[in-house]
Amino acid sequence: MNVNDGKYAGPLTVEQVIVQFEYRISIHESYAGLVVDDPDRWIQFGSYEFHCWAINGYREAIRHLKGEDITMEKKRWFESRTVWVNILMAGGILAQTLTGDAWLDAEAQGAIVVVVNLVLRLITGKPLSK
Repeated sequence: MNVNDGKYAGPLTVEQVIVQFEYRISIHESYAGLVVDDPDRWIQFGSYEFHCWAINGYREAIRHLKGEDITMEKKRWFESRTVWVNILMAGGILAQTLTGDAWLDAEAQGAIVVVVNLVLRLITGKPLSK
């Protein structure tokens, strides 16, 4: 069945949704080209940036529907700054416990761990692999 002719009504299969998204990509590509060629004439169809955004969104949706891995490149656990910093912080807490010296109170240690992990989360670029 052709889901692009406007006559099909009913539940769509994944394959039909993909066909519909590919069709919509072609429409947005056409409109993006028109807007670039003559923006004053075709601006009512949206900006070039909007069409690029829509095209990318449909492409990501298609990859997801096909079950392709849409996540970023992953890294091994020992390549993670977050893992190493947490190991170092745990080592510091363990050393403090074993020596019996109170370098910092528990609240300060907890606050440091939270702040450091938040900063690391902000600069993290890749997820860990399993």
